[in-house]
Amino acid sequence: PHFLFNTLNTLSRMAMFEGAPKTQDLADRLTRLLRFTLSRIDQLIPLREELVRVEDYLRIQQVRFGERIRYRVEVPDEVLEARIPILTVQPLVENAVVRGLEPLPEGGEVLIRGERDGNDALIDVIDDGTGLDLDAANSYLSRSLPPSGGGHTTGLGIPNVHQRLQHYFGTRYGLSFLPVVKGTQVRIRVPLRSQGSGMDAAAQDAHRRG
Repeated sequence: PHFLFNTLNTLSRMAMFEGAPKTQDLADRLTRLLRFTLSRIDQLIPLREELVRVEDYLRIQQVRFGERIRYRVEVPDEVLEARIPILTVQPLVENAVVRGLEPLPEGGEVLIRGERDGNDALIDVIDDGTGLDLDAANSYLSRSLPPSGGGHTTGLGIPNVHQRLQHYFGTRYGLSFLPVVKGTQVRIRVPLRSQGSGMDAAAQDAHRRG
């Protein structure tokens, strides 16, 4: 990692001196994203912080795919403060891009949407890509490995994300795939409020019982 970070820092400085701001921005975003993916996997962070790194990932993909990859983020402020395990949203967005949009010549859009549901926060990652079998998708959430055909370059498959959420917050929480006309919609449910370790009292009780 030190070699990679030093090389990217050198690349960024070279781009700055050569008057190539787009290349400098790309190198800086990749550096931040790499540092993020190497963070402690048991760390809890505000959703707001994770979405900053998700945007870095999406901007990098836009450099690669151009207009084929589009995205929107529609999350209210109160949901942005919900605390989640690090690398919860990013693998889902990566899955949407790599498996949903990349195979399509025309590409498509990723929408990250959030809302409050009582004492919970709901975060949806929606794409209008190739789609998947809903029953099969929900069935493999309990698996220890992602479905055949590949996973994520982060090494964190969707079942891993689901199991980590349930480990922290209890079986009430986690991921679910929802029916859509086109593409894929996966929903994250987490407690809206958190204290200390990132679990509120109800979530801690559910975690102990789950």
